[in-house]
Amino acid sequence: MSSSGCTTSGVVRNDTSAEAELLLRKYEDNLAGLIMYGSIAYGRPRRGSIPDFWVIVKDLKRFHASNASFYRTGLNKPSTVAEQIRLNRSGPNFYACEEDGLKMKLAVIGLEKFLSMCRASSFTVKGRMQKPLRMFRSCPAIEEAITHARQDAARHGVNLVPREFDIHQFLHAAASLSYRAELRPENIDTKVREILDAGGDEMGRIYLPLLEELPYLRRTDGKFLDTRSPSERKRARRETLRYLGQCKWSREGIEFIVRNYRSYRTPLRYMWDKVIGEFLKGRDRLIGGKSGPRKPNSSSSASSSS
Repeated sequence: MSSSGCTTSGVVRNDTSAEAELLLRKYEDNLAGLIMYGSIAYGRPRRGSIPDFWVIVKDLKRFHASNASFYRTGLNKPSTVAEQIRLNRSGPNFYACEEDGLKMKLAVIGLEKFLSMCRASSFTVKGRMQKPLRMFRSCPAIEEAITHARQDAARHGVNLVPREFDIHQFLHAAASLSYRAELRPENIDTKVREILDAGGDEMGRIYLPLLEELPYLRRTDGKFLDTRSPSERKRARRETLRYLGQCKWSREGIEFIVRNYRSYRTPLRYMWDKVIGEFLKGRDRLIGGKSGPRKPNSSSSASSSS
């Protein structure tokens, strides 16, 4: 067992995908965690979606030395192993990968950095762990870090809903946290609707037990009642909004955005692709018709971080 609590092989879930099997074979014992996130993980992929994975590695130097093609092709500027390791100090490095006819997007991060960023003020990692995931490899340290991120979402989400609320109101608030706390081009309401439409049931299974752990909430008739006094609730809401604002404009968050922007051979192309991507998503939603979020079953049981 390492100092981080991860064994050599980790825990492999009874879940599979062709892309995950490829990554598990490719990175073998250097892989501390492999997590699918995004619309495909939720089971309701958008048209043209490509699987997104968190690739959590134990030895960044070893990973980057054997994957130079990731950062020497496409939009990315020519780089070196040392430069990629330096970039990883501020968060994940994002790469496009195509192999054996399979396309995927990878967020590569070192194990210790992943664990610390699940507990940090930045939402770069923590915010994505607060959503439904599919876990293909994990270990106790990773699962504890994800649980911590979700407990953080439960505490702050409750501060953004009325005194009496149902699970659907809470999930909307919890899903919005990372978009409130990061400088991103997406429309918050649109993104939250997408997440809940695809992953609302799973989010309900994740957060119902976490809400029941909060000592100031009382559950009756399918709703929750916040028993804190009006002044306590007002102060808690103000603290949450201040916290989200500080995260959004933090030096760490801005440096990460600038770092990503500068890592591309043609930064304007990077920004253009972001804007066009949001336009195409909006167009696809209009073509497919608008649908509200799926309401999770309020009697759902507890779930793990998978």
